[in-house]
Amino acid sequence: LINDACVFTGKPIVDGSIFRFDGQVTIFPCDKEGPCYRCLYPEPPPAEMAPSCAEAGVLGVLPGTVGLIQATEVVKLILDAGDPLIGRLLMFDALQMSFKNFNIRRDVNCPVCGDNPQITELIDYVAFCSGVNLSEVPDEVAAG
Repeated sequence: LINDACVFTGKPIVDGSIFRFDGQVTIFPCDKEGPCYRCLYPEPPPAEMAPSCAEAGVLGVLPGTVGLIQATEVVKLILDAGDPLIGRLLMFDALQMSFKNFNIRRDVNCPVCGDNPQITELIDYVAFCSGVNLSEVPDEVAAG
């Protein structure tokens, strides 16, 4: 996960996600103060629980809305201005045209940034995410 590399290098993540009519944005500072991505999502969801945008559908303007908020947060970080979304998750509901803020905290048991981290270096993320090992995929795939 990019989170782990960012925690190890101390680089923040301006995270955004979208699903159907909803979006969310936060900043994971990726320092020892946390929180980091794994504080909120310690394990990736099973593939059947994470449909793609093509399967679930996404309101067409939602990526632009979330991207605009992310860009604003990046500028705030660079300029050290305003109140960045560190420790807060901004949720956007396009159907209700509403925003909500939720506080998120560092998990002291987080495997990456917790008090006693179990993950202290990059791991085999293909195995971790139960993905396809690209070294085992043939260069050519026969048409069925």
